[in-house]
Order: sequence, then C-alpha cells, then structure tokens
Amino acid sequence: MTNDSAQELRRAATLRQGIRRVAACAFTVNTLGINAILTAKRYGDHARGFGIISSELRHFSKALLVEMQVLTDLGMQLIREESNLLKRHRCMELLIRTEQASPHSGLQAVIQTLKSDDSLKMIELNKVNKQMHIALGNAFEICLFGSVIARSARIESAHANTQGDALTDAANDFAKQVDSILLSLETLKRALRINK
Repeated sequence: MTNDSAQELRRAATLRQGIRRVAACAFTVNTLGINAILTAKRYGDHARGFGIISSELRHFSKALLVEMQVLTDLGMQLIREESNLLKRHRCMELLIRTEQASPHSGLQAVIQTLKSDDSLKMIELNKVNKQMHIALGNAFEICLFGSVIARSARIESAHANTQGDALTDAANDFAKQVDSILLSLETLKRALRINK
C-alpha cells in the first residue's frame, strides 16, 4: 500500500514537470509572437497577414497558459492528497504492526476508521484526476488550434516575397514550439490515468 502511494506521488511530481514544460513552450510562443509581429511591421503590407497570424498565436499561447495554470493547481492538489495518503498509509502500517504485537491494545477500531477514511480519500483523488483529464483535454484542443495557426504562419511567410526568409524562420520556430507542446501533452495524457 505504501509503495503504491509513493509511486502515485512520483507520478504526480512527473505530471507537474510535464505541465511546466508545456507552460515554458507556451511562454516561448508568446515571446516569438511579439518578435514576429514587430518583424512583420518592418516588412509592411507584404507581411500584414503574418502579423495577424502571429497575434493569433499569442492569443493561443495565453489560452494555453490559462489551462496550464489550472493543471498546475490541480497537480499541487494531487501532490498534497497523495502525500497525505502516503503518511496515513505509513501510520496505518505502524498501527497494524503494533496491534499484531499486542492484540488486545484496542487499535483495531482505529485501524478500521483509517481504512474507511482512505476510501474517502481515494474518491477525492479520483475526482482530482478526472478534473485533470478535463483540463488536459481543453489544453489539447487549444493546441490543435495552435497547430493550425502555426501552419498558416508558414503559408503567410511564403507570401511575403523577399522578406520571407525572416518570416519563414519565425514560422518554423512557431511550428517547432507547437509540435513540442503537442508531444508533451501526449506524454501527459499517457501519464495521467484515473485511479480504479
């Protein structure tokens, strides 16, 4: 029981690291968007569409950051719950050993109460996991939209004629970050599972 709780605590910590990676990439997209908007303004009318798309990518990154904050908060709650459960399991193991060494100690009622409380804690953990699934699904949908916008940035950079090189580099940077986010979200989806 303690090993399972420790493993779940490690899983929750791993989820938090993945969430931070996605948030860092989203922040990078926002920064790239600012730079791309400024670059597009320098190139004038030929790059106007690219500037608009860069602005949309900034909106995408901000929406994704909101979902990552939701996931961060839920991840913290998950770690708190798992930590508390791990402490309770260790306490219960000590109580069980003590009760086995001294059968008439009256600890059986305390052990049963702790076991009942554990069932309630598991229900709470499942609820947090389900909320994380929903938030992760939202983040994935936002990212799919971001992927479409990143592809549009590549198309718009091609329309910028001779200025296209700087804009093509920016479009490729957008695509690279969005692809990285999608991969990280896929990893998070695999890591996040609902407890039975």
